[in-house]
Amino acid sequence: DQVTQITAIIEKAGSYALSNYLVNEADPAEYYYLYIRTDTITLSAVNDSDSETLETLTFEDGFTMNAAAKIYYFPPDGTVCFSTDCSDTTTTKRVTFRDSDRTYQTRFAITKYGGYPEITEL
Repeated sequence: DQVTQITAIIEKAGSYALSNYLVNEADPAEYYYLYIRTDTITLSAVNDSDSETLETLTFEDGFTMNAAAKIYYFPPDGTVCFSTDCSDTTTTKRVTFRDSDRTYQTRFAITKYGGYPEITEL
């Protein structure tokens, strides 16, 4: 269930950037920011350095991501970058979602080309 929720948030970030989703009509977002931490994922809209949290998912007890990742989605074409100025030349970010004893592990790979997650059970 959590993997489905994680996937949905990642896909939602890309969809917002492609549709240029308006957080408030006076100030459309410059970009959407997905911050994956060890215990949560947060999706925010950013404009002129102001940020509005759109959604947060806190993982159930015993589940974590093995690393943090920051992913930026830019309207109107959904460009994906791993830094706000797109200077990071990394093509793929990978994080592994797992339980505390590592009996369950799923890897999420997010590429600059499309930004949607590729999910692999390990």
